[in-house]
Amino acid sequence: MKKILSKEFIPLGICILLLLFSIFKIVTSNYIFNIKHYAGILLILFSTIAYIKNQKVYIYLFTITLFLGLLSFIDIFYTTYAFGIKGFFSLNPIFIIFIILLFITNKDRMNEVFQN
Repeated sequence: MKKILSKEFIPLGICILLLLFSIFKIVTSNYIFNIKHYAGILLILFSTIAYIKNQKVYIYLFTITLFLGLLSFIDIFYTTYAFGIKGFFSLNPIFIIFIILLFITNKDRMNEVFQN
């Protein structure tokens, strides 16, 4: 039987925990989600399904999701932390941490998927 939870799940698991915390915070306070949050929830959901079904698709989809978050096109936390030129270019440091964590924990799978 294939082991579902392993070290490769750590970045996705932390993203899921942040989403759950954000949803709890939204329900219990006056914060509201915007379209970036809904897109982030949807992409993390698709990444979770891909993690369970097909690891190669998961690597592609989750990497794209993290880079979209890095460029502030999506968000998974109830508040946004970004730096850069406002309105033109901004980077989200939460996603920088997730990208580094993804590359560290999925090093072997990344080498397998991105061979060239």
